[in-house]
Amino acid sequence: MIDNLIIKNETQAYETLKNALDERSDFDERLQISFDEWPSIELKFDGSDFNGGLPSRVLPALIELQKNVYRLYCRAKYDSEDIRKLTDSEKESLELIVVLSPGSTKVLLKLGKMFNEIIKSSNMTGRQVTTVIIAAGVLYTSSGAWKDWLANKQLEHSSEQTVMLSEQETERLRIVTDALTAQPQLNEVKQEIENFKSELTRRLKPEDTLFVNGEDKPLLNGEEAAAITSTPREKSVETRLDGEFLITEVKFPRTLDEKYIFHVQRVSDGLELKVAANRDNLTMDQITILKEGGFGMRKVTMAINAKLIRDTYSHAKLYSISWPKKD
Repeated sequence: MIDNLIIKNETQAYETLKNALDERSDFDERLQISFDEWPSIELKFDGSDFNGGLPSRVLPALIELQKNVYRLYCRAKYDSEDIRKLTDSEKESLELIVVLSPGSTKVLLKLGKMFNEIIKSSNMTGRQVTTVIIAAGVLYTSSGAWKDWLANKQLEHSSEQTVMLSEQETERLRIVTDALTAQPQLNEVKQEIENFKSELTRRLKPEDTLFVNGEDKPLLNGEEAAAITSTPREKSVETRLDGEFLITEVKFPRTLDEKYIFHVQRVSDGLELKVAANRDNLTMDQITILKEGGFGMRKVTMAINAKLIRDTYSHAKLYSISWPKKD
């Protein structure tokens, strides 16, 4: 019998994430998680333009959040960031619902229903989907993650440190750091979430303030936001990774439109990558090398195209593969 776990709050989410990350735990790969109420976040805006409604300048940030959810779904189901793959029904099921509280500008962003759709459509393993989706939920909605984002931005811009994390928040963020190490694709999700936070807060006017999850003290005001969000977003750099690699895991396509997905480790420096290859771009000889290299843990020579941002490689795609040349 396959167990179903309904996650209803942040504490339960962290406990489940910690268990999924512990290789020695009794985590069941068949576990099916879903969400009820969590993850959600309450954002309260104070300012002359916030009186029971949202000024249009805030809407681009919400559109950014919607696109982030689309990309998360595409990664989980199609192993692609191309949101053009989404059908109209998929977009409808992933539609962001923004709830405004009467009499004030309290915005409740409810992500649980959308994340449930991502889980149901995912082609990841039970441990992978549990780790990736819960970590994403925490990064989007926990007060500690918002404070940590602000502290890092202030440090980056040499601004005055205005936030202090509690011992519990610090300990919980260590679990998220472990998740980022265990699932490197999460680093890109984290960057997108941080971009959303920057996009939202830079829309504040100097006299505006933002409160997160009902806390008494505001996270920051518009003047502070301007000081930490003035730098343009970093752009990824196209790069080429060549050399001898060991194939540590191969996921073979189950349908004609799926890709080969494999994990590799570069022999020279231990660099680990998740690489994709289109079936149509591989010759039969290359497919044979991929299979024999994976099953036999034999060295192969690869040329891989990837994107590099902040010392993190992503979007790795196979350019060529061959057996190493004999001396």
